[in-house]
Amino acid sequence: MIVAAIDIGSNTSLLLIARISKEQASQVEILEDQLFFTRLAQREPPVDIPNRSRKTGRQAVTFPSRENGNLSLEEKQGSNRIGTKISLEALERQKNFFKRAKKLIHQYSVEKIKCVATAAARQAQNAQELLSMGKEHGFSIDIISAEEEALISRKGALFRLSVNPISAVVLDIGGASTEISTNHQCFSLPIGSVNLTEEFIYNDPPTKKEIQRLTEKIQAELRTIPFSCSKKSVLVAVAGTPTTLATLENKTDNSSPSGRTPSPLSRLFPLRDGFLNPEFSNTIRIHGKKLSINQVQHWWEHLFQIPVEKRKTLKGMPFYRADVMPAGLSILKQVMNQFQWKECLVSITGLRYGLLHQMQGV
Repeated sequence: MIVAAIDIGSNTSLLLIARISKEQASQVEILEDQLFFTRLAQREPPVDIPNRSRKTGRQAVTFPSRENGNLSLEEKQGSNRIGTKISLEALERQKNFFKRAKKLIHQYSVEKIKCVATAAARQAQNAQELLSMGKEHGFSIDIISAEEEALISRKGALFRLSVNPISAVVLDIGGASTEISTNHQCFSLPIGSVNLTEEFIYNDPPTKKEIQRLTEKIQAELRTIPFSCSKKSVLVAVAGTPTTLATLENKTDNSSPSGRTPSPLSRLFPLRDGFLNPEFSNTIRIHGKKLSINQVQHWWEHLFQIPVEKRKTLKGMPFYRADVMPAGLSILKQVMNQFQWKECLVSITGLRYGLLHQMQGV
């Protein structure tokens, strides 16, 4: 059976198409793994809300908890629904993604689809427009809660990493939210690379005052979570910020004019396997790469010092991440400093691979 997993994120939308093996339940064949720039977190000016609170909107949840499958859209949005609207430009980019995804899904005769949207949709006043647009193109979109996102993303992030899940702490830095999860609890913070950039960065390159205010915001959010980790814990960083940083360190280009993730058209691997296949592409090679706090600090300083157009010329920097990469690195840097991690492991998988796990039933 051929299945598709779609992750409608706050900065990018990702499409994974795979053939599930009927003979060997633990194996799948990856047919497509594509990334598209959609920047759903790009907002229209917020609607007028008298005396709008600037308090944090963090959500702390403990596993196991009640099932979220029957929650309404309003319940899943919860306190994160802050009166902003997804911009018309962002909706148009998302429409183009749906058109392309529909063609690929038809091309591969996909039999089952899981399509989810995350923080940008949870926080949007006009999220229904996204749902309607998806329906028009044949996609039933589930706007998942912060807890669901953390659970699914955690499963996907640990995919093919030689890490004990019990000791792993997964950090998922998104465009509009950040999730920190352990084996038994998770915390979702309303900060991401896109919304922090939009809120605090107005100059190019940013001023020291802007960087200070952005840093203080992250520190304030992190102080709200009752989180501690043991010395044996391993930090696994997933999503575009750590993967881009690893690529910059490797001096390899992980983008192409088409926006397609470079990977073989067909790969066979067991979901429960714990090692990397050497035939994987350069992008795959950064899966499991270690990044030190010194490397994070170096690139954080360097990227904040240069303008966006200069960042785009760096080998390994995707055009769609150049403007928001410093804010994403700020989150990674502050998390590592606050909880005293000297290094992290990079995961190139994430939510879409967690969805694949769900469809595979492993």
